[in-house]
Amino acid sequence: MMQTAERTAPTRSDTGILDSKALRSALACFATGVCVVTTQSPEKVDVGVTVNSFTSVSLSPPLILWSLAKSSSALEAFRQGEHFVVHVLAADQEHLSTRFASRGIDRFAGVPIQRNLEGVPVLDHSAARFECRVAHQYEGGDHLIFVGEVLRFQADAAQPLVFHGGGYTEVAAMPSPLPPGNREGCLVTTDLSYLIWRAFMQFRRRHYERRVGLGWSESDAYILQILAMDEGQTVSELAEAISFTGERCNPECIRNLVQRGLVEAECPVGPATCLKLTDISRCSVRELSALARTAEGELLGKMTATEGRRLKHVLGLMIESMCCNVEGASA
Repeated sequence: MMQTAERTAPTRSDTGILDSKALRSALACFATGVCVVTTQSPEKVDVGVTVNSFTSVSLSPPLILWSLAKSSSALEAFRQGEHFVVHVLAADQEHLSTRFASRGIDRFAGVPIQRNLEGVPVLDHSAARFECRVAHQYEGGDHLIFVGEVLRFQADAAQPLVFHGGGYTEVAAMPSPLPPGNREGCLVTTDLSYLIWRAFMQFRRRHYERRVGLGWSESDAYILQILAMDEGQTVSELAEAISFTGERCNPECIRNLVQRGLVEAECPVGPATCLKLTDISRCSVRELSALARTAEGELLGKMTATEGRRLKHVLGLMIESMCCNVEGASA
């Protein structure tokens, strides 16, 4: 069940003034896009600011608006300017949001730009941009509100950067409900354990077929692939490294791999013996790794970049959570 944040009622001081901190927190519940607005001052100086107050106003005529704090050092340039460009930032442009919100720097230094017909700087690769003529300016408390008539616009397929709750986030489609699960023996096809198991088996199918073709057991593959990540490990270090798999790695297992020409080790093999792959096993591990990378590329190619990042993030959280559970149980 989705958790909901604790709700707080707006508070007022004895003078009847709203609590600005509580108000800011309440306003942060509204998710917005993140924009960089650019213009050129009358002195031909490029000016840009990060805002999240952008919104559409009208389609006929095409009007948009945004607001800028009166305390901003860029206020006069926008107040006196006749044109501006609103760039809706893409999900991978957080660095531009941070840069154009920073003080005391040349915000355009090292940032590739072009110029539109009015000479206003245009940033590359935004999710959307709107080139505007200033139609109106309005007082809005401690902000100045700019209404722009859209002269030209461009939109790309990129996912937008989103700001919510005081931090950056991404757009994610609401997942469709899973269909009712069908029982397969003792498992239900919507159970997490079934989904993880089946996804893993399908993801590793070619890897599995090649491993079997090499004559390696599952235990062999775990030992050799984890040894390949850090050759020179001792038997005891390798045993600790593969413990999460449930497989064993002891001197007897290593002696078997040595006899098959898959591991190099000094005899007699003991817990402190250092291990290395042979040329044959190293080549086979690389082949299996290439198959895994191909499977990953094919899978991620069917997802958006955001979905791919979220998948890896969720799997990382699962690993971390399960590691904590195991450590807690063994403490």
